[in-house]
Amino acid sequence: MVSCKIKNSVLESPCICPPDLGSTNGEPAWSPDGKWIAYDNTDCGSAVTPLEENACGILIIDPMTSEKKWLVRGRMSEWISNDNFIYVGLNEDIYSFRFLDSSIKKIGMLSEDKACDMGNHKYSSQNLKIIFTGHFPNMQYSRIWAMNAEGSNLIQLTNDQAYNCTWSRDGSKTVYNDSRGSNGRLWIMNADGSDKSQLTFLSRF
Repeated sequence: MVSCKIKNSVLESPCICPPDLGSTNGEPAWSPDGKWIAYDNTDCGSAVTPLEENACGILIIDPMTSEKKWLVRGRMSEWISNDNFIYVGLNEDIYSFRFLDSSIKKIGMLSEDKACDMGNHKYSSQNLKIIFTGHFPNMQYSRIWAMNAEGSNLIQLTNDQAYNCTWSRDGSKTVYNDSRGSNGRLWIMNADGSDKSQLTFLSRF
């Protein structure tokens, strides 16, 4: 799947936007208190029929009243608290958005040069860390990285092609796809990247 790219309020082409069934709303995420659902809107219009400036990006919707509010240009929100979520900005870095004052802060980047396809970010309320996938421009495939919630202490957890990472409930481990040789098997490792072990061995089971 090709990540959606937004430029000058227009969705660049070619681009396949999640989900794949013709919808332009995806990546839904409940707030911890259940009052809001954040989601991506990738319908940014076209050069012929552009939408208003605040049409695409991340919005929140009240599931009880359907009240909607546009928040920021970006994609893939992950809630940290009821007042704060992280997301991928248009330049593929990871940012934090605070509702109290609508402030935006860059918290994650792999280099001063443009990183590629940063995302799949998951926050653990137990170890207060964020894991995500991304790679430098000179890397062919994504690796898994971790950092503190405010962006400090960035470490690389995998040296091989990997994606789709998520934390265990207690934040001590992460499970992920190791895609060396396109096998897409599940692996597990400690939060610091140690003690990697394979969980699944056949792609159909």
